Amino acid sequence: MCVTRAICLLVLATVAAASQDARPLVTVESGSLRGLKQRSLSGRYYAAFKGIPYAEPPVGALRFEPPQLHRPWTGERDASAHGNNCLQYSMMHNFSKLGQEDCLFLNVYSPRLPESKEEKGLPVMVWVHGGGFISGSGDDDIFGVDYLLDEDVVVVTFNYRLGVFGFITTEDGFATGNLGLRDQALALQWVRDNIAAFGGDPELVTIFGESAGGASVSLLVASPLTKGLFHRAISQSGSASSCWCLAGDQHEELAVLTTGLGCPESGAAALECLRQKPADDIMKVVASVGFDAGGLALQFHPRVDADAKEPFVPDQPNRLLKSGRFNRVPWMMGSTQDEGLFVAGFLHRDSEVLARALKGDLEAWSSASFLCGEGLSSKTVNGAPLEVAEKIRDFVLSKGGNPTAALIKFFSDRFFTLGMSAELSLASELVPVYQYLVDHIGPGQMRFADMIGVEAPPLPLVSHGDDMAYLFRAALQRRPEPGSPEYALVRLFVRLWTSFAQRGYPSAPELGVEDWPIYTSQSGTYLRLNAAPALAEKFAEERVRFWESLPLKEPWNAQRWSSSKDGHDEL
Repeated sequence: MCVTRAICLLVLATVAAASQDARPLVTVESGSLRGLKQRSLSGRYYAAFKGIPYAEPPVGALRFEPPQLHRPWTGERDASAHGNNCLQYSMMHNFSKLGQEDCLFLNVYSPRLPESKEEKGLPVMVWVHGGGFISGSGDDDIFGVDYLLDEDVVVVTFNYRLGVFGFITTEDGFATGNLGLRDQALALQWVRDNIAAFGGDPELVTIFGESAGGASVSLLVASPLTKGLFHRAISQSGSASSCWCLAGDQHEELAVLTTGLGCPESGAAALECLRQKPADDIMKVVASVGFDAGGLALQFHPRVDADAKEPFVPDQPNRLLKSGRFNRVPWMMGSTQDEGLFVAGFLHRDSEVLARALKGDLEAWSSASFLCGEGLSSKTVNGAPLEVAEKIRDFVLSKGGNPTAALIKFFSDRFFTLGMSAELSLASELVPVYQYLVDHIGPGQMRFADMIGVEAPPLPLVSHGDDMAYLFRAALQRRPEPGSPEYALVRLFVRLWTSFAQRGYPSAPELGVEDWPIYTSQSGTYLRLNAAPALAEKFAEERVRFWESLPLKEPWNAQRWSSSKDGHDEL
């Protein structure tokens, strides 16, 4: 009996030791983390550490305050599951409420943990999720890294505060907004200080993101508060000067919130009152305003916070680019061929203003809900707004053919192309910039709808978000089979993105992309990303020139504004 018991104990001890070996351990500045092992697309093992707190919970007295680094903990922290999502009405879940205020967590995935401090670290890729600054997370239900971890890179994803909790401003210096952006910067600081423990090189960090994540990348590039925290940047389908990125005056949004919660209208008293309210009550007021074409009708967004003691966005981003006041790193940026399909099909799926616009109604063509941004008014137009609206309507619908196709191009330009085009031209004067267009249609085509389990009609279009289907494997997404067209496209995208992270320029000679020239305003060179990638020139040139000819004053052409003596901006 004694021998049998001894053997059993030996077996149990061996199993326990093997279990610990199967769950990797790292130690960072705050304490020890016990992760787990996962497999990449090709079957390669990688270490995953999830739900790592990078900041103190932004609750109680820390609500509406800049983030603070998380304090150390004792013992091992289980890092096998994601932390809370940030509070939101989720776009991915039919705008149902989910998440918690205590949500500032990140996830680290590494194909090779270091065996010594002298070991050379791998390039690091930090993903900034999208979701219109009101929704989303870095979790692997959508942003699984199985594709990327076939390459020698360390990948980091994270959450940042959203909506009212991430971007509230009182417009009077007491709450200057951009807390969600400051969360992003703190996550990058955490990466700089800790990523070597996971086998990453803190001197070789690439930030990349899509939609609001792409716009966030542009804002991080433009910010004086992120100097030295990253060394490459990739903006996918989003820019800091997109019409939907930066908010103008947000007094109305604040008034709705304070009135609904019985708080003073402005100043420190308003902020302190809101800080005392239960988070659920705040979310109820946000929802009570209702939903419009873009989801929540009550939204707070990033802003130019020149009124802050340490501004995150001290001026219009394109002014910062033009004057050279930005982080000068190699930069990739691009879009999908039919970005506007998302706008027409999702944001305007039951839109009364869209129906009016198709009938030629100039009021519709000048409205903020249709044009995006602040619409056409004396504030945004140097001239008669309806005359400019007429020029826009006639240009968009003048080509004949299918008006729906014309509107998809129109929405693509207004929401995405104009901002990206301006950033390309300005940044390329000082740093190497690489432009791409995702336009693959046919065998192997994958869509964002595949990632979220939505049945989508097989349209010959490449919509907003479809590029992510070739970079991330969502939980609901079918695994591409080796040798399939899907597999080949995944390998192409992943190789280009990771080669850029590794070397500062994207290339994949073995996959047909040996030479990808930098973008210049003269050449306008970009890479068409499809099953047979090829170079092209001057994407959407005629359409961009048309918009540039109009007397508009918007974020995408802010570099053209001048300030008059009375302090008002003029064209």
